[in-house]
Amino acid sequence: MNISKLVAPYGKSTMPILAHALVNMRQGRGTLTVTDIGTRITVRLEQSDKIDAKFLIPVKEISGKLKGTKKVMVTVTGITDGQNTCDLAKDLEINDFPLKRTMEEPVEVQIKDTSVFFDIIKQALPFCHKRKIVSEYANCLFITYGEGDTEIVASNIQNLIRFRTEAMELPENAPFRFRRYKINKNHLGGFLIPAAAAERLPQIYDRKKPLKCVVYNQEYAVFDDGTIEFTVRLPKPDMPAYEDVLQRAGCFGDEYLIIDPEAVLKDLSRFLEEHRKDKVTTVLYDRSDTMTVRHVLAMEEGVPALNYGIKRIPGTRNMDRIALNGFDLERALKVQGTDRIRWDSIGLVPIALKGSGEGYTFDIIIMPVRF
Repeated sequence: MNISKLVAPYGKSTMPILAHALVNMRQGRGTLTVTDIGTRITVRLEQSDKIDAKFLIPVKEISGKLKGTKKVMVTVTGITDGQNTCDLAKDLEINDFPLKRTMEEPVEVQIKDTSVFFDIIKQALPFCHKRKIVSEYANCLFITYGEGDTEIVASNIQNLIRFRTEAMELPENAPFRFRRYKINKNHLGGFLIPAAAAERLPQIYDRKKPLKCVVYNQEYAVFDDGTIEFTVRLPKPDMPAYEDVLQRAGCFGDEYLIIDPEAVLKDLSRFLEEHRKDKVTTVLYDRSDTMTVRHVLAMEEGVPALNYGIKRIPGTRNMDRIALNGFDLERALKVQGTDRIRWDSIGLVPIALKGSGEGYTFDIIIMPVRF
């Protein structure tokens, strides 16, 4: 365990009390806690002397001295890895350190496959803003729990991605209050987690190690693997009814195109690198049995366009031409874990990309631009 890597992001606070780690020695166990109010990490450490004591240590001192992965031990005067020692601070009041509020109504969520869960988190994050802009839910991942599977949803207003997986599940004894985020008859509830906090989860935890999540009264989510406890304060805006977006995208019937995302992405990425991404529009239209994809620069005349064809499934009806942002399409095609993606479009409606990976299936909804 690299203590320095875990606590370093918390050492930049301008508030002195938040720039320190709280060491708590109690009943033969030692813990080290850092926080920025919105999130906090508690690491369980061995204790040299079985006494009860609390003290503060500057985070900068910890991140500067304990840079390796050696075992760290709590002593009565600080913490040490056997070679370097971080001494306690004596000029701050310990009681000023912000502690976790008393939390009631805990709901333990079972994370059955940590590796799949982290893969989904990484792929969903590019569809979030990761900062407060437009709407708070656009800066969050929405995690719902169903009777048979879990959905992890991200949206930045213009686009939406939804993963369905059995990597997580909600126990049957979940309290009724937890179910206010019910999406449909198959979902029991869920919560929003800030994208910036979700981004840290794969950085903190081992993909192979069991991980559990306990949600407290929809105010905090605590991820715990037995050694590291990561607490996240949960925002409370309502998640939009994304089922309406899926219906508008024509996520029904069998009118699909089969595309090779790697082949499309290769040509599209090269084109976007040569032109300004905010000016590029992708136009889709039908030519007999092939759907032609053409990239043009919006509102600019005389610019050479890139054209290539995508084979259409025989028997599907002709499709109107649709304009969407080429950068959004590039981002959607970068979702990993699938060799082929089904492409569904009916008239001037959102584009629905459908695919599957190991342990999950997904929908990507791309909202078209005005053409």
